[in-house]
Amino acid sequence: MAGCSHSNEKSIQVKKQVLVSVDPWETRVALLEQAGTPAKDRDQRPAAKSNPSAGYRVAELYIERRGSRSIVGNVYKGKVDNVIDGLEAAFIDIGLEKNAFLHIDEMVLTNVLGAAYTIRATFHAIRAGKGHFLLTGSVAGRIAIPGSLYSSTKWAVTGMGQSLRGELAGSGARVTVIEPGIVDTPFWDKSPGDGFLSDDDIAGIVLNTISQPPHVDINEVLVRPTSQTI
Repeated sequence: MAGCSHSNEKSIQVKKQVLVSVDPWETRVALLEQAGTPAKDRDQRPAAKSNPSAGYRVAELYIERRGSRSIVGNVYKGKVDNVIDGLEAAFIDIGLEKNAFLHIDEMVLTNVLGAAYTIRATFHAIRAGKGHFLLTGSVAGRIAIPGSLYSSTKWAVTGMGQSLRGELAGSGARVTVIEPGIVDTPFWDKSPGDGFLSDDDIAGIVLNTISQPPHVDINEVLVRPTSQTI
């Protein structure tokens, strides 16, 4: 049949097991993967039947000790300490002994999927209550910055805001994309200096936006400090 192909090679599925051991002092989790030839293609030995882990090897091992709990899932405020282009990653100072590692994928997940999931989770409540969506964009989402994935993620937020407003048209709910330029925040290794935007400047713009009469929908607020050239 045209467009179809097949192979006589066997499809080998690697079996896995997860072993968990918990005691008052530590928790151990081991991921085991089948080693060697799959059991269905070799003789079943009595030893393998009596020992469920026979024929498996440790692929991953996690140990969490009491008093040194994992920080996975915690929320931290940090500052970019170093960006490694070859690794497509950044190291973030979050105030601990070691810097946190942020891969480029995480930036996309945060800037794009984070906004999308928040919209999806709150859409019906905001529409029913004639509420107000405020999305954090950037000047980088209004001008194209060659080679910048960050800029692309902020363009996505700008488009998301326009699409969302179309969905909510006539409902009384409002959508605003706040697009600041350079703001003096911990993002910078050194303060950009006087004359740049502050967090209070952005907060004031947000308050002004949400304080408008119900029939006024400020869709986008593009704000730059007077010292910014682009």
